[in-house]
Amino acid sequence: MDRSKPTLLSLTLYIGDERESPEIQDIWNTVLASNSNRWRSLHLGIFNDRDSDTIELHPLFQAITGRLESLQHLSITAIPVEVELEPRDLFSVCPSLNSIALECVDLDTLALPHSQIRSLTIRYGAIDDDFATLFPNVEHIVLEDLYCPYDPSDPERQICCSSKVRSLTVTAGRSCEEADEIFNPFRTFTLPGLSSLGITDSASDFLEDWKTFDEKTVEHFLIRSRCSITHFLLKSTPITDGQAIKVIGLMPTLQSLHIENTIAKRIDTAREIVDTAKAFTNRVAELSEAIPPVINPISFPAHMVNATLTVISEKLGG
Repeated sequence: MDRSKPTLLSLTLYIGDERESPEIQDIWNTVLASNSNRWRSLHLGIFNDRDSDTIELHPLFQAITGRLESLQHLSITAIPVEVELEPRDLFSVCPSLNSIALECVDLDTLALPHSQIRSLTIRYGAIDDDFATLFPNVEHIVLEDLYCPYDPSDPERQICCSSKVRSLTVTAGRSCEEADEIFNPFRTFTLPGLSSLGITDSASDFLEDWKTFDEKTVEHFLIRSRCSITHFLLKSTPITDGQAIKVIGLMPTLQSLHIENTIAKRIDTAREIVDTAKAFTNRVAELSEAIPPVINPISFPAHMVNATLTVISEKLGG
């Protein structure tokens, strides 16, 4: 350990019933806690083996409070359900912290240096309307299975607006009970500074009910945000070529488009895969020609410099 003293450390800690053992306490005192000022990245996995809504971390964690000056990235995963962590202020003083990822952890129960955070990932969690106030400087957001504690279609609720966010990735995860929930972030946010947008499926073909793509909600989000999208990713979504072109038509500043493994979900043969890919590219070519807007109000982005269509299917292999 002494030889690597100048080097910052990346740690992964899993905590369950064994956190009470004397061996763990010795390791913590002699190796971990004494070097906490060198932690650069920490992934904390917490097994909720006591079936409680609140997880109280071992008192040994108090020894690192205020001694995490080098910590830049924090990731916390609670297994198997959402929990609250105690003590709340464990990570409140981390002057270098700029990236956090929370899975099944209640965001409101952690005291964090919110204004420092530039990158935020939330999996199987919720955000409230005060999100923009809580994280005023966040630039990169990844949301998977976002739960809305309110009705996202309620016209009287306040939509969360943040001008600092540059990239947003919305991912459908395994806990989605209805396909419509996937689009909650597009009902929740207004992001005028957004330049990169991704819509993906975290696991191939896991959500049988996700058979339609709600392009209207995405279109309303883009119109409401009035953002200038330059990078757009679609991965393993049930979007049709017509829907994709409509959405892309609202991105006049688009430079890079990546569509991956999207059409393969809805087709059965290699011939259909090839035909669908050709139909999409032919349609793109048609819209790239000089067509008067009065005749065809949907125009393809004039600044496009990179477009990738990737189809992955066993049916393509001989």
